[in-house]
Amino acid sequence: MIIELMKKKAQIQIADIQKLLLQKSGFDRFSEVLQNHFVQQSTTIKVYSLILRLSTEIRKTANNTGNSNEKYALGKAIQEIDDLIRFVKLQSDVIDIAKIYYEGQLDIETEE
Repeated sequence: MIIELMKKKAQIQIADIQKLLLQKSGFDRFSEVLQNHFVQQSTTIKVYSLILRLSTEIRKTANNTGNSNEKYALGKAIQEIDDLIRFVKLQSDVIDIAKIYYEGQLDIETEE
């Protein structure tokens, strides 16, 4: 592989060999997948935390209002936020399952 590169290129640099070895080893792709995983997980955690804080504040407001129209509107908002919390939790679970799969800890067999 390195010899083939040397045949194609008259002036070969160490950086060229390093790039070739990284590509052939799959490390560059692995690094990209790993980085994307952690970015997605970090974003999910931040969004989840923000939604929980929002939910807490809306619940406090709903408990402190005497106006039935406001209570109804805030109750609807709380239901929507609860749905969003479930969705974000599901996304987090999917990311966790993908991580387990890519680590080779999950074997998915298909039936024919």
